[in-house]
Amino acid sequence: MTPKKLKPDAAPIKAYHATLQTYADHDASHEGATETALSNLLALASVPTDSTIV
Repeated sequence: MTPKKLKPDAAPIKAYHATLQTYADHDASHEGATETALSNLLALASVPTDSTIV
C-alpha cells in the first residue's frame, strides 16, 4: 500500500496549527497540551486513509 501524504494546507494540519495557537494564546505549552494536539492530528489524518492509529 502506498502511503498517502498530507499537504500543508490539509484540514488536519490546519486544525493542528490552530489548536497549537489556541494553546499558546492561553500559555499552555506543557507536554500534555502538545500531546493532545498531536493525538488529534493523528486521529484526523488517519480517517481519509481508513487507518487505525494504535
